[in-house]
Amino acid sequence: MTFTFTIEELSNQNRRAEKMRKRVKMQIAESLLQERLSRRLRLEELSTNVKIPVHNLESLELGRKKLNWVYVGMLLKYYGKSFYISLSNIPYKDLD
Repeated sequence: MTFTFTIEELSNQNRRAEKMRKRVKMQIAESLLQERLSRRLRLEELSTNVKIPVHNLESLELGRKKLNWVYVGMLLKYYGKSFYISLSNIPYKDLD
């Protein structure tokens, strides 16, 4: 099977993919921030407990940098949490 795309089609797909990556990153960041706040943990306290520098925790929770999956895994383990990715039906227009 062969697929052929125009430059415009590829550009549109890249924009959609980037929007999806950003949305996922921000959802994970927001969830981690809310979990810490719900436990009334200060960044410094969490940093000491999980051995992740404060500036890295802050960047992760605010979605400032690329996700560090090792740090995400360490935090999930510390919180006793996990997350799932699943497929669902969403309107195609939401990806534009």
